[in-house]
Amino acid sequence: MREAEEAIDEAHLICAERVPGVSFEHLALHWRISTIGRMIQAEQAAVARQEGLTINNAHLLLSLRLHAGPMRPSDLSGQHGLTNAGITGCLDRLEEDGLIYRTPSAHDRRVREVTLTEAGTRAADRLFQRCAQEIRALRILQNMPPAARNLLNNQLRRLLKQLSG
Repeated sequence: MREAEEAIDEAHLICAERVPGVSFEHLALHWRISTIGRMIQAEQAAVARQEGLTINNAHLLLSLRLHAGPMRPSDLSGQHGLTNAGITGCLDRLEEDGLIYRTPSAHDRRVREVTLTEAGTRAADRLFQRCAQEIRALRILQNMPPAARNLLNNQLRRLLKQLSG
């Protein structure tokens, strides 16, 4: 982590020298957010692998666990940026592993909705617990003073809202 921070600071200084009159603070912030995201993603993938899952399948289980009731595959693919073929492959694997089941939609007979099985619920709960224990950034955030954590959360929420809208 120390090397990543030093590399970002060095790149920030180099950019500032080569393009005078332009502030690169926003770019350094972008690099920091991207680097943190990649680090978290790598740790999530490691936890998923230890549970016998791909990162995409782990994310799908967690989304299903947080959602009240069945979900449409199209909603899951939209949330996770997966293609129709990608979501179908992930759901096939989760169904083969006994973690989800698909049932016809009561509203649209062309759609098969996705629901967690009891085993899927237990697997998702285990993933949540392991991520909270094993992902360093989550532990750091958990130990942050509540006011600092709330400020960071609110700023990131605003940024995400602006980027999404």
